[in-house]
Amino acid sequence: MAAAQPGGNLGRHRVTAVRYYAGARLWGDIGPVAVDWTLVHQYGNFGTRRIAAWQAFAAQTLRIGTDKSAPRIGVHADYGSGGGGYTQGTLRNAYAPYGNNVYFSYGLFLTATNLIAVAPNVSFQPAKGVRASLEYQFAWRDDARDAVYRANYTPYVGTERVAGTAVAQLARAQIVYAITPRLSLTTRAEYLRAQEVLTRAGYRDSAFLATWVSFRF
Repeated sequence: MAAAQPGGNLGRHRVTAVRYYAGARLWGDIGPVAVDWTLVHQYGNFGTRRIAAWQAFAAQTLRIGTDKSAPRIGVHADYGSGGGGYTQGTLRNAYAPYGNNVYFSYGLFLTATNLIAVAPNVSFQPAKGVRASLEYQFAWRDDARDAVYRANYTPYVGTERVAGTAVAQLARAQIVYAITPRLSLTTRAEYLRAQEVLTRAGYRDSAFLATWVSFRF
């Protein structure tokens, strides 16, 4: 797969890039264990610079009980390489033109560029028709010389100039209530606790809350 990339999304450089993607995915259930693993290598050219980037996503859960609705505990570990947004030479910033950034942050505070994230989680059904999930995510940056990036691939200005690797800790909760087979109510809440990289650049904690109703025709 190839994708054109606007260079303004990576640090101070503005050129057009052509990026190729080669990867593999393994997913499925093995008894009570569910796994979903993806590995992607990105290569190509960013103007006259070579691209060499990686993304890896590993999610796994364990069902506690024999029923399909039994609680699950799990952890997902995610990696998006970083480096080159504010330096010369090979560009190692990972970039995905498609994807679901809600996976990294309900408030779209983070994306899989210059990111290392580990998130233990649990999901369960507290009542009939209700599904709940809780998660606590730890986030670091891969390259301390590069910025922290938002979901739209723009940098948090100033993070490229401060020392440190710890970016944030995120507490997250989601509740989905199936009112009818076609009607559901979803609530998501998230609190981002800014760590050394964000605080040194002048950023603070942030909270996100959203509720919406979905109807399937």
